Amino acid sequence: MALPTLIDAVAALPAFARVVNTVPVPGARLTIGGTAGSSDAVVLAALARRLPTRFFVVVTEGVPQAERWLADLQAILTGCVVAAPQPTEGRRYANGWASIDLAGGATIFLQPTAGGTWTLRAARRAGWQIEYPAWSGGFPQTVRLQATQPALMVDLTVGLSQIETNKDLEDAAFNVNVPRDAEAITLDELRESGPLGAR
Repeated sequence: MALPTLIDAVAALPAFARVVNTVPVPGARLTIGGTAGSSDAVVLAALARRLPTRFFVVVTEGVPQAERWLADLQAILTGCVVAAPQPTEGRRYANGWASIDLAGGATIFLQPTAGGTWTLRAARRAGWQIEYPAWSGGFPQTVRLQATQPALMVDLTVGLSQIETNKDLEDAAFNVNVPRDAEAITLDELRESGPLGAR
């Protein structure tokens, strides 16, 4: 699933330009901090796009951290809101809309359609408000992501295109070739310092 709008927004930030201008030579490392939520994955995607001849490796402290990167992005961008939604309570409003609270603190807001079905229009989850104003083929076509933490100042609208589902991946997609001179860093090291951490 391509996220060109989100990556473009990150790539336009002055802090991102500073990161690109200070990317070290192969074998050295640059630690970037101050990223919140899944923004570290988006920064890496923007770097990989800007520097296509460079090879980037992210090493997490364990499987749960790696799964968090994948689950957060997949859940938000596919309209699932959380990786494994478990309803705990629901409400119906006078305007016909409904909300469903999910285990873990997320809430989804549904709008009834003329055909008697429901369309997900908005959601809240830890630190984020998400809007889904347009849908196509069972997937959100537009996603607006707003931080509810005042210090974060994120208000991003993403247009999704070229969505492929249940695509067979070749075995090569799971092969990782790590250069011999690559130096491993932890996710905490990535977050703790560097130009983005100075903000």
